Amino acid sequence: MHGINLGCFAVLLDVIGQRITTKEADVLCFPEAAGEPYCPANSTSGEIFMEEFCYKCIYDNYSADLHCGILTEAMLHNIEDPEYPKEWVYDKDGYPICTKFKED
Repeated sequence: MHGINLGCFAVLLDVIGQRITTKEADVLCFPEAAGEPYCPANSTSGEIFMEEFCYKCIYDNYSADLHCGILTEAMLHNIEDPEYPKEWVYDKDGYPICTKFKED
């Protein structure tokens, strides 16, 4: 896991209350981690990630009663465990992504 305390990044809302993505804020970028598994450092970074991916994904749509197992597996397992989702990785630029993500 790459050490950055994201607890102070409730500032991902700009001054007018508009949502800023992780790429715009550049808070979760680790170029040296490209291709490695991603695991949120804390609940704040996890919420930022889920807001950008899970909550917008066709595979996790509560109104359609679809529940993605990736999020559950990520919460149940450590990053070193073989069951930890292979879909949560740092992309080629070092930003965390879910490779299964498809926008709803």
